[in-house]
Amino acid sequence: MAARDELGTIVFSPDREEWVEFGPPGARRRVAFHDYATLYAVPGLYGRVFYAELGMRSSTEVVGLFGRALEDLGLAPSDQRVLDLGAGNGLGGVELRTLGVGHLVGLDLEPRAREAARRDHPGVYDDFRVGDLSAWSAQKVAELAAHR
Repeated sequence: MAARDELGTIVFSPDREEWVEFGPPGARRRVAFHDYATLYAVPGLYGRVFYAELGMRSSTEVVGLFGRALEDLGLAPSDQRVLDLGAGNGLGGVELRTLGVGHLVGLDLEPRAREAARRDHPGVYDDFRVGDLSAWSAQKVAELAAHR
């Protein structure tokens, strides 16, 4: 499968290899699907590959479920403080803002995710943290929980 855009022709690996090739002629690059540092470093690449070309809908589906749960409970999205775990480049944050959440913090293991979210979707997150929540101290988790 190939598609054309400002990233050049996007070429996907054969089954089971899980890589994508992109870029203009003479400057092609190949990156593994799970090389998030590289995927996030290239403006628009992650969204183009996974959402536009491969049809990934995970953030849309999860935020849709969240929205329906809020509606069922009679809660306003604008009253919610949300921690977007595995926030990546911010596509889920865009969906959450579209839903109308009041306060949004992103968290991802990958430092380039924060850079990508700020670059590709500026202003979506009120704050964006990098780290492994399971390795944080109780104090650090409490500070995050109190974030406003």
